[in-house]
Amino acid sequence: LHCKYLLMFIQGMGSAYDRVFALNDEGKSMSQIGDLCGMDRRKVKGILESLTNVKEYHPYSLIDKSKWPDIKRRIEELHEINSEVTISQVIDDIKRAYSVSQVRESSGLIRKQRKYGHFVREANRPKRLEWALARTAEKEMFSNVFFADEASVEIDNKTSFVWVQACDPYAHIAERPKHPQRVMIWLAISMMGPAEIKIVGPRESFKSEDYCKVLEDFYLPAATALYGGYCRLAHDNAPVHTSAFTKTRMTEIAVEVN
Repeated sequence: LHCKYLLMFIQGMGSAYDRVFALNDEGKSMSQIGDLCGMDRRKVKGILESLTNVKEYHPYSLIDKSKWPDIKRRIEELHEINSEVTISQVIDDIKRAYSVSQVRESSGLIRKQRKYGHFVREANRPKRLEWALARTAEKEMFSNVFFADEASVEIDNKTSFVWVQACDPYAHIAERPKHPQRVMIWLAISMMGPAEIKIVGPRESFKSEDYCKVLEDFYLPAATALYGGYCRLAHDNAPVHTSAFTKTRMTEIAVEVN
């Protein structure tokens, strides 16, 4: 009988009834239990009497079957060590021995924040490194460069943190679609400040003409306000950025590409 309510405590199922039983196990009188639990003596007596008329239960219905034998042995060991051990002391010991944090730690799991990204392809890595080294040699600080890009945003229920093996440096990195059919956001940032954000709705197109319109309405005003127009635009090689229409239009509106 004691095991049933002990296991309910371990599972977080404890209630006022469980506390009454635990205090009674510690030798408290009905009056003392009533004062501690905020109930009268008659109710305490009714609870204690009802505990002797509970339905038959099976411990496997309360906790994970694989854990029950270990917990049962531990309860027996605690009573062998100290025959006066209270139910609260047993509960604390079981919680310490079978806490989730200890199981995770013993399994080599660590907590990391989930990140999203796409790895640079093997063929492009030397090119990226060569470009970075060249800019470093030039002492390029990008002080007058707007870094611009657009990204699709989708709503999901993924958490910010994941539990992964400490020996795996890439397990917390998950791929996500580059251009899902969701809301698209365009933004440009620089050392002097950002441009105004442009949000493209799910039913709006984003072709070369649309991209150039964004540059005219959002990039150029920021370039003029922050740099007097003497700045450069850095964007990737997405089709809308490198199309013939975009290149021609950027020349017409005097957008210098880094």
